[in-house]
Amino acid sequence: MKKMLMSLIICCATSVTAHGQTAGMSDITVLSVDVGRFEWGNKIIHVYENTRNQSVAATAIEKWQFVIEPLLSTRKTANGEIEYQKFLMDPLVVKHGKHEHLKRRNRVLVPLDLITNDARDRALDAITFVYPNSVKPPKDCRLGRSNVDILPLVEITISSSDIERPDGMMARNVAIAEKTQSFLTAPKQLFLKFDVWEKDNSGEEEVLDRFLKFLPFMQLDATVSFSVKSTKFNIAAIDIEKLKNTKLWIDLNGSGGVGTVSRHDLRTLAQEAAVSVRGTFTVEDPASFDQSFIQGLLSSARDVTADERFFQSEQGKSTYNADDLKPDTITKELNKVWTKDQGKDEWTLNTSSSANASFLDIISAGASGSLSTSKLKEWLKEHSIESDIQGNKIIAKSIALKQVNLSDFASRFNYGTEYRNVSGAKANLRTVIFGQPPAPNANPARFPSLAEQCDNKDGLKSMSSFFAQ
Repeated sequence: MKKMLMSLIICCATSVTAHGQTAGMSDITVLSVDVGRFEWGNKIIHVYENTRNQSVAATAIEKWQFVIEPLLSTRKTANGEIEYQKFLMDPLVVKHGKHEHLKRRNRVLVPLDLITNDARDRALDAITFVYPNSVKPPKDCRLGRSNVDILPLVEITISSSDIERPDGMMARNVAIAEKTQSFLTAPKQLFLKFDVWEKDNSGEEEVLDRFLKFLPFMQLDATVSFSVKSTKFNIAAIDIEKLKNTKLWIDLNGSGGVGTVSRHDLRTLAQEAAVSVRGTFTVEDPASFDQSFIQGLLSSARDVTADERFFQSEQGKSTYNADDLKPDTITKELNKVWTKDQGKDEWTLNTSSSANASFLDIISAGASGSLSTSKLKEWLKEHSIESDIQGNKIIAKSIALKQVNLSDFASRFNYGTEYRNVSGAKANLRTVIFGQPPAPNANPARFPSLAEQCDNKDGLKSMSSFFAQ
């Protein structure tokens, strides 16, 4: 009884009443995609990598840290039953009219494992499958059990239809004693807490016996939150072959892999290509991937001033939208949409005219109302058009284009690139707790103990000391 009371006191001491906010927790960031997983009873447990492995300790594998999801599994005793503790409470008082009825009541604590050495071993199996050179026992063991911990749990909320629904199996005589538990420091063990009352106060424990026999078949729903953040990341290795399948490559396939386009067309083509290319990679954050791809393409392009002479050259003939971009074509289009007011030094933009659609895309932004002749020339220059204005006519002399060397661009991205963005905390995640304890590992652990496998006494650190760096 003394031991049981001590467990109850410790469990309650780690609980806080203000849900959602905790203090003293490590600010851990993990990759949002698991590095592996393993079976645990009726569940799959995911293994996550700490981002500091690569950013802080890239060459010191012995310092790497991984975390797994809490197992949330019941334990099995030597006789095969579920481990539990019970504590006799004050009887439950039920009133029927003027009469009071006392019912014998027990508080039942069912311990849950959050992590075990068996789970660490299975996690290490998954990790070393991804990093096969990290473990070379017996003399060069660089990863061991101390490198695997659990996601730091800060809050858990329990529910069960078997108890809380009116037609539930145990609805009339069982209640979840503490539905939500919050923790100041992440626990290594927690208890499911139930109040179980009998039909009377005679000392019989028929309901308790029935509840314990039913427990292995019960499923409890859990909502969990962790003191950890995750990163979204994009990994790509762009090469020529992948680019050849995009509209960008086809439209820019000029002389010797060099294409010339308007600035607007280049951005549009790059956006289309980014969507096409990212479909072949691991892209969790499409927006940042697209931005990087587009900026990489734009930075690989150089400005070219194109006049009538340019368009007579072989390079000009292979220009994307060449006919739309020739100065004489642009002159016609400009005079369709810009009209000089009679007797005034004012030009008015009329985008409702039948101008070429591609041309309207080039000059549509940033114009409103009327412009003077000098302001119009400045505005056209801002839109890459060098012009001469004679009377009420605009004459395009040249246009600034973007020349792209696709080979140079592809070579820049012809390697693994990675972009990461920190997302929010892992909170309010749904999981389940199965009453049946998981079966023991059928395969002998490859990592029976850190001491037996590793001679490395200096490199292995606890998670707390590692994150304190």
